[in-house]
Amino acid sequence: TDLCRKSGRCAFSVDGSYAVCCLVSKEHPRVRYWWTLYERQLINLTSATSAFVALACGSPDSILLIPAEAVQLWLPYLNPQTATNDVGWHIHIVHEAGNWLLLHKGRGNYVNVTEYAM
Repeated sequence: TDLCRKSGRCAFSVDGSYAVCCLVSKEHPRVRYWWTLYERQLINLTSATSAFVALACGSPDSILLIPAEAVQLWLPYLNPQTATNDVGWHIHIVHEAGNWLLLHKGRGNYVNVTEYAM
């Protein structure tokens, strides 16, 4: 399916049934990656039947393609973005022993998201 950019980092299929918000992070020390996902980006995705958040982890060879519904469920466990007045959340992922781990608030809390690796 061909995608066309609609706004910012979000792209949609021509018929609007598919949508993806693409976020990119460089690799940080200890094989960590982080992004800020904004509420407006999630709102853009709600019009599509199949919506995803794509997290590029340092290169085009390491991408996590996560259904937007799963991301919505994790929002209460993510740290809020506070640098601006825009509502958003920080997504922190670590690549450890072959697993991709989404870090939650608090020490040692995570969700294994390896199943979303492309």
